[in-house]
Amino acid sequence: MFSGSTSKLSSKLITEEVIVMDGLYYAALFFRT
Repeated sequence: MFSGSTSKLSSKLITEEVIVMDGLYYAALFFRT
């Protein structure tokens, strides 16, 4: 269904999105205190 490059690109985007969400989560905890 996906070519190798497409699945690799999507997994990279998902990884970056998770990193951004973690960053927002920790920023929210930091600013809440």
